Amino acid sequence: MSPSHAANWYPVKVLKDGLAESYTPITKVKKHWRVCVLLPHGKDKYWWGVTQGIDQDAKRLNVNVAILEAGGYDKLDNQRKQWLQCDQQNADAFVIASISQQAFASEIQKAVKEGKPVIDLVNGINSTDVTSRSELSFADMASAAGRYILSDAKGKPIKIAWFPGPKDAGWVKDAENGINTLFANANVTVIHGGYGPTDRSSQAGLIRRYFSSHLPPDFILGNAVAIDAAASFMRLSQGRSKLVSIYATSDIVNLIRSGDVMAAPSDSPVIQGRIALDLAVRALEGEVVPKQVSPEIIMLDHFNIKKLDLSSLLPIDGQRMILRAFK
Repeated sequence: MSPSHAANWYPVKVLKDGLAESYTPITKVKKHWRVCVLLPHGKDKYWWGVTQGIDQDAKRLNVNVAILEAGGYDKLDNQRKQWLQCDQQNADAFVIASISQQAFASEIQKAVKEGKPVIDLVNGINSTDVTSRSELSFADMASAAGRYILSDAKGKPIKIAWFPGPKDAGWVKDAENGINTLFANANVTVIHGGYGPTDRSSQAGLIRRYFSSHLPPDFILGNAVAIDAAASFMRLSQGRSKLVSIYATSDIVNLIRSGDVMAAPSDSPVIQGRIALDLAVRALEGEVVPKQVSPEIIMLDHFNIKKLDLSSLLPIDGQRMILRAFK
């Protein structure tokens, strides 16, 4: 989808404050608003899709956005500095995918008191002061992936190697809650593969370490980068473990197409980016916005992957992370 065709993404099915609705964004604004977007990193193609959605809709609305990434889930200090930088550059609103659920409480409170909307994007922040949230539960995402595994296992006892991602990230905590609840009474043994940042080197290291001390599991379940690394490991070792990711990226979609990965749920990161910007702009325009907007979860596997329109789920071919300062 090119920028000139960005309008084609709506209307889209969502849950708005828990109710199923069709979502249509704002189409005209009164002012050239300045919106600061803070993301944890750009190493995972998931965030490439988020920035594509934000960039295209900023152009559609003629909104001035700064898109910054902190460099990793171990770079909370960088993200705090980037917030301060945006504040000093007179940002009108903030869209943040926080590195930590516990961070930014004072910054958010200050911004909202000053009339600057704050939108919680994807990762989740433990703050009651945020204006709105563009996210869905990673507990639900992980549960969807887990249910797919249980369906495939057909009641047989199975072992699952679990690679969640960075330990302090909100989405990882949610995913683990979902997995623990789902498998609590199932005939499943979960073997934790360890926490780590979602870059290729870290996740590939965890995969190699797991197989150096464990027999191959029936399934490997985890973040997209871990599953991508596991697919490479399986090809080299001729392993037979089945692979399921808890979210979809372009790499995971290609691996589903090739048969190397069984399935992955998508939370439509391109759409989440678009909705986050839309919520910020609506709030700036004086509208009362919902507390949370969540795209529907779409389960991708080899049965439906060729039939679905993936333009709302993944960055377009050749699209990389989009970063920019305020104009």
